[in-house]
Amino acid sequence: MKRMTCEEIDGICDTVIEGNNFEEFLFNRLWHLQQAATIYPAHRRVLEEMELMGEDEKVKWEEQLRVKWNELPE
Repeated sequence: MKRMTCEEIDGICDTVIEGNNFEEFLFNRLWHLQQAATIYPAHRRVLEEMELMGEDEKVKWEEQLRVKWNELPE
């Protein structure tokens, strides 16, 4: 299981996001953002920015995050 804080991903909070693989990690990040967005405007802004991203931007962002993910210890 690998871990990264929300702050390390999006610069927002210190909540730890975990995943046994990259896909699970992305799912858990999205779940965290959706839950936190009901309370915290910064999380809501990230969700809004994600919705406005083009497909190429999403792919590039995921590739950059995957590099960070791959560097994390198990």
